[in-house]
Order: sequence, then C-alpha cells, then structure tokens
Amino acid sequence: MSVLDELTKDEAFAMTLYDIAQGETLETMRMVLTDYEEREEYEVCAGIHLAIEVSSFLTLTAVVEEYFENNIDLTFDEL
Repeated sequence: MSVLDELTKDEAFAMTLYDIAQGETLETMRMVLTDYEEREEYEVCAGIHLAIEVSSFLTLTAVVEEYFENNIDLTFDEL
C-alpha cells in the first residue's frame, strides 16, 4: 500500500507537482497514473492527471515566453 492510496485529489495533485519540481519526469508520473488507474483509485488519478497537465502547460508557456523574450530563431532549413 502506498501513501497515495489514502490521498484526496488535492493532496495527490500537490504531491505530484512536488515530485515533478524535484526532477521526476512526466513519463514516470504517467506510469504512476496508469498504475493507479489499474487499481481504480480514481480520486488519486484525478490529482495526478491534473498535475501532469498543469506541468505540461506551464512548461510550454515558459518555452513560448522564452522565445518571445529572447527572440529565439525557431526556423528550420527546408530539406
């Protein structure tokens, strides 16, 4: 039995965000999500899924902001 088995959606969300902030990969967190889906721990799944989605969105937002702030050239030569 894992600590996540007794967590609410909000607690699973916060714990997953913490793990990601500490360097855990989104792929690893997706594997954790799959494990909890198989065990039908849907409240925990909802928190993990939301944290993955928020992290993905914030990462994309940071990349876009970096692009516009530093005018990074994202053009590619045609093949």
